[in-house]
Amino acid sequence: MTFLSNIHAHYEIVAAKFETVYTQNNRYQMPDVEIKKDDSSYVYVPLRGTSATLAVFDINDKLIGWINTETLGYPDAKSWIAGEKWIDQGL
Repeated sequence: MTFLSNIHAHYEIVAAKFETVYTQNNRYQMPDVEIKKDDSSYVYVPLRGTSATLAVFDINDKLIGWINTETLGYPDAKSWIAGEKWIDQGL
């Protein structure tokens, strides 16, 4: 089982480090887990104060880590928002 599928299967994250991050609507404690592969079941949300990092939520709206926009084919969050026609869903 790969690291990513382990996270996805168990929805439990044990990370040594958490960081407080802000979306447009909320504040979260984000685990220091980089997601390195796009997955259609993930929900990506731009973070305030960052130019190329998106928060990654699972299908239960649990914050599981972060992804760099370049992994998704975009140079920054602004380009990702425009390219994906992202709509804020309140996370």
